[in-house]
Amino acid sequence: MLFCRLKGCSMIKRCLVFCWFIIASCRIPGVAQSDRQQSILTDVGILTVSQNIDELDMINLPACSWNYMVSGTSYTTRRLISSKTLKLTIEIASRKSGSCRKGIGFSCSIFPSVANDSCYPLRVNDKYRFCRILLSMDGPASVCIVFLDEVDWQSLANGP
Repeated sequence: MLFCRLKGCSMIKRCLVFCWFIIASCRIPGVAQSDRQQSILTDVGILTVSQNIDELDMINLPACSWNYMVSGTSYTTRRLISSKTLKLTIEIASRKSGSCRKGIGFSCSIFPSVANDSCYPLRVNDKYRFCRILLSMDGPASVCIVFLDEVDWQSLANGP
């Protein structure tokens, strides 16, 4: 081991080399995690949030899960198949947890985005849960949600 080969060095130099070795080895895994994926707990289970090419958050989920969340609305996968992409506004809150006041879910409110949506905040968190999204089919059995606003997933999950 590198630490043992430094017999002629003082104890301080050995400690510095050892600390450098620890710091260098701890930095390597950080590079492998640069794809910026995170898991979130939602109404339908654990989902993975990744980033698209434009560095916007996105979630791919099974079409059956999406249909369950938006049952009773006109935003089921039948409508998505007929259109390429829908621009919508969705409330990110759990219907099960706190009657749409906390948690993470996508079945509380969903409606078309207004033409002039520049008045929306760029940051979605526990205080403001409405987010502009692009919704499209991602293959025959999967739905892709792209979040156009910056979403603070930690704040949404830990809200009151």
